[in-house]
Amino acid sequence: MKQSVKVCNTTNFEKSLKEVSSSNLVVLMAPSAIFEQCVVKMKEVIPDVQNIGVCGQGYYELRDYPEEIILIGFSGCEAIADVIPDVSKPISSVQKIMEHVADIKGNANNTVCLDFTTGNDSVIVTTLNSCLDEKGISLIGATAWDNKVSYNGILYENACVYALIKNQNGNIRSYMENIYTIDDSMPNFLATRIDEANQKIVTLDNQSAASVYQNTLHIKESDIETQTFKNPIGRLVGDNIYIISIKSRCSDGSLECYKRANHMDALTILKLGDYENIIKNTVARIKGDMPSVKGVFSVNCILRYLMFNDINYMSDYLKTMKQLGNHVGLVGCGEHFMTQHVNQTMTCFAFD
Repeated sequence: MKQSVKVCNTTNFEKSLKEVSSSNLVVLMAPSAIFEQCVVKMKEVIPDVQNIGVCGQGYYELRDYPEEIILIGFSGCEAIADVIPDVSKPISSVQKIMEHVADIKGNANNTVCLDFTTGNDSVIVTTLNSCLDEKGISLIGATAWDNKVSYNGILYENACVYALIKNQNGNIRSYMENIYTIDDSMPNFLATRIDEANQKIVTLDNQSAASVYQNTLHIKESDIETQTFKNPIGRLVGDNIYIISIKSRCSDGSLECYKRANHMDALTILKLGDYENIIKNTVARIKGDMPSVKGVFSVNCILRYLMFNDINYMSDYLKTMKQLGNHVGLVGCGEHFMTQHVNQTMTCFAFD
């Protein structure tokens, strides 16, 4: 399996499309202002090539590209792409997803599902996994920057696009990287009141969530929204930690978050770990699992991206990931990994 990456602008976009036209699957990442224009051109230039697209910015090799278009052509694989046209009613697409899973005849070792959604992440992740679970197929995905995704040259809003990718001559493995750790001095809290529709944590241990967060960390109320870079909320599920990022403090004392918490979730406040060593260990783990890795597609949370830029680490991060060879990815507004919707995380799949 191979991924061919083209970084371009609207001037040379058609030329780049033709250069990936022999691929089994093409993935588009483009800024909102030009996304629709790119989608229309894809239908015109590569009408017979399966493709999915997401509104957002990406990175490739040693640089990030906030204003450019990134095209990724996957070859040496079998791919089946499709769309869930209404993210509020994904159940209506279950039969079709199950048929695709059966048709690709993949398994946990050679197949991954890549998805891009405009919202309703938790339900989308649950729906996709209800179809993928029997075959053990991993899910890697992201939330679009704007209400725009595409499938086979057609723009969709309030939708999710996905592709099953099966490596014909090797393996695919999925990974999640968390650079935050449990603080042993930090208590656990119960989410005693949740506003699911608005993704708000209203109370922790029956107290205002914002005041609990503020008082536990001994910070000012005005610092709550930026403190998530150092101290996001962690959802404990068995031995795993899934991150919930704080979006804002609301006037009623609740915390609006980038992902939904559930009533009576066990939550804690995490601390930033030794991120450089954690990332080096991720690279070493992938190398150990796949000595002849050919490529990596990753999703980095926008909050990780902003923090890395703020501390002048983004360039070093991409250099470290470059040790794996061909590395390309998306800055996501939310990440999907297996059965979970997460924040402030890196998820990826690697293949040989």
